[in-house]
Parts: sequence; C-alpha cells; structure tokens
Amino acid sequence: MDLASDRIVRDASLPEDFLGQHQEYLKLFRRLLTENLGATDERILILNDKGEPGRRIAPMLNALYAKAAEEMGFAVTVATQLVKTRGDTAAKHVLKALDAHPDGNLILLNVSGRLGNMDTLGKSYRTFCKERQHRFFSSSNWHLIPETRFSEVLQAFAADYRKISKEGAALKERLDAAEHVRITTPAGTDVTFHTRGMTAINNDGFYREQGMGGNMPAGEVYIPPMKRGVDGRIVIDGSYRTKDASLIPQEPIVIDVERGDMVRLNDSPEAKALEQTLRWAESRAKYPWGIRRVCELGIGLNPGAKLIGCTILDEKVRGTVHFAHGSNKWFGGDVSAIIHLDHVLKNPRVFIDGEEWVLPE
Repeated sequence: MDLASDRIVRDASLPEDFLGQHQEYLKLFRRLLTENLGATDERILILNDKGEPGRRIAPMLNALYAKAAEEMGFAVTVATQLVKTRGDTAAKHVLKALDAHPDGNLILLNVSGRLGNMDTLGKSYRTFCKERQHRFFSSSNWHLIPETRFSEVLQAFAADYRKISKEGAALKERLDAAEHVRITTPAGTDVTFHTRGMTAINNDGFYREQGMGGNMPAGEVYIPPMKRGVDGRIVIDGSYRTKDASLIPQEPIVIDVERGDMVRLNDSPEAKALEQTLRWAESRAKYPWGIRRVCELGIGLNPGAKLIGCTILDEKVRGTVHFAHGSNKWFGGDVSAIIHLDHVLKNPRVFIDGEEWVLPE
C-alpha cells in the first residue's frame, strides 16, 4: 500500500506534468508539514480520492503533499478511494490503512466529498486521531469548486500562519472573557450571541502536539454560544451551505433567531433551498431540535482566502463572520445533531461586551 507520488497522479487521473507545473508550491507544502504539523521522522498517511472530472482539487492537493513529503525523506502511505458522499462508508482498504497506521504519526485528509463512515473504527475521524495520538490536517468537500480555481485555493494555504496565530490568540482572549458578542452588517444582520463561560477555539493552523489536528487552510476563531443564547436577525450575504452545495446567494437569506432557534426564514429562492435541507435533516435526525439551533459564531482571519462558494475557504475569509447551526458538542457546546452547516456574512461590525472589536491592520 506504500505508493509513490507519481502513482497518486496516475490514480487520480491528473495530467502527467501536474507536479512539474506546480514545482514552485512544493516549498509551501514542505513548510506546512514541518512548521504547522511539526513533522520530524514520523510516517505519513495520506487519505485520497480520485476526484471527479473538473473537480480534482483534493487529489491535486494530496499529490503536492506526497511529493513534498517524499522529497524530505518521509515514509508515505497513500490510500485512494472513489469519491464518498453523505451516508457512504469509507473503502475497506482505507479503513485498513487507518487501523494499521502506527500510533503517534501524521495523517493528511483531503477529500472531494467525505471520508465516509468509519465502521468498526468509530464514528468520528477526529476522535480516532485523538485516541491514536495522530496529528492531522483535515479538509473535505473540495468538489464544491472547480479545479480552475486551484490557484485561489493555494493562496489560502500560503497564508502567514504565525501572524494569524498571534491575532487569533488575542481575539480568543477577548471572547473567552466576554459576556456577549453583537454582530451587525450593512445587509441587516443584528444578532447577539451570549457567550459567558464558553471557550473560543483559535484555529491557527498549528497542530504540533500529539492528538491535535484541524483544517488546512486554517484561519478563524470560533466559539459556541450559551444554551439558547442567541437572539436577533441574521442576513446571509456571503455564502450559504446546504446538504449538497455551498453557494454565494443572489438574494440574501434572512433568518430570525429566538432563544437560539432559527424560527423564520424569508421566501427567497436561497432561503427555500436552505429550508429544504433543514427539513431533510429533521426527517432523519434522532434529535430534530438540534437542526435549527444556532451553535457557533466564527470570525475569519485568513487574508489569502476568498469567497468562492466552498465553506472551508469561505469561513476563513478575513473580514467576514459566520454562524453555524447544528452540532457543536465537539467544540464545547451542548448540541448533538447530524449536521453542522456554516453560513458567511460580509462586512460585519463586531461588538464584544459593547466595545467594537476592529480587525488589526
């Protein structure tokens, strides 16, 4: 199962000269491995998929990671499967590779859709990595954007994470001590998140301790609200997420929130699409009440990220905020749900305990 990077290219049906065309980015990917993950002499497992025609950003990223790792002398194992969607189970050889990966090593996960259910290895990829003491990068749903935008994806990867980390630490300190955070936008958002006693997460892209991992690209600070601690109006004008897509709205989605619940949506086509996803999730959920519960406030800090209709990038865009509804148990909240959907707001003003917080220059 140890495959060289040229095999990755063939398996993913990438152009034969793909790595040659992107030689200048190998230095970036070496830096991400050594500085952000703290890689020294560990084994690296890359979880890959073949992508889809015109939507091969995941295998493109994995090919660069593999080539960079091999040039640095790391032992690299690649497990490649077909694209998986919601409800699918990861391929047996992928699960076998995960189970066989020695504890305390590195995993790089970039997938076009999802990794897939983990069967006997447990319900959560993050929990598996934590229990096995792996450090990891994780990103999914790259199929949402065409590979013609690969250069924009790489710009987000190339951010100055030391600067992001410093800014994020200062913002986290403010949020950790806050009673409430009010967000307003020119589009009409005016919503308050009550956060007393809650702890913010600084997603700065550095995962150097055993069992740690998260998104790459990174660049946000996020916090769960108190139970039923959100009230006001949210107007989504950046991007929104449904069960099948991440989209930039042509008309804003207006949502009224009362005691943490999304109680009314406007009748725009985008709002109707979101409502369909909410009803779909409620029809399948063991605990339907969590589907419409606002569960996160996030603030983007990555100057290289752009709003392009892919959540993992959109939520990191510097100068935006986002909110999510659904599950937040995994980062300190009280909601268990089968979904966690993020929606981005442009040009926000952020007031922490009444004092405006301004993004550093």
